[in-house]
Amino acid sequence: MYADPKEDIEFSPSLYHKIKSDGFTIIHDKHLLYFCSLFGFGSWIAVKNAFKKESIFRFDHFIKSRSDADFNKRMLKLLKIIEKEVAKTQ
Repeated sequence: MYADPKEDIEFSPSLYHKIKSDGFTIIHDKHLLYFCSLFGFGSWIAVKNAFKKESIFRFDHFIKSRSDADFNKRMLKLLKIIEKEVAKTQ
């Protein structure tokens, strides 16, 4: 579907900007979605390890310091956005 999912995923700006970021950037969110699709929702240890291996996040203390609950909460917010976008296109 995407040549590079971590970069090519796009959100509707009108929906994306309605949720609080809590420090997460759009780059964090794209990678979080991608890693959850690879490892499964709730596999936060694997997601954290994947973030650590990405060179773009090497010095990103924010993402390195996130807990399982932080990733879970953010992913739930992203899923709500995706559901709204899908409903909007149907």
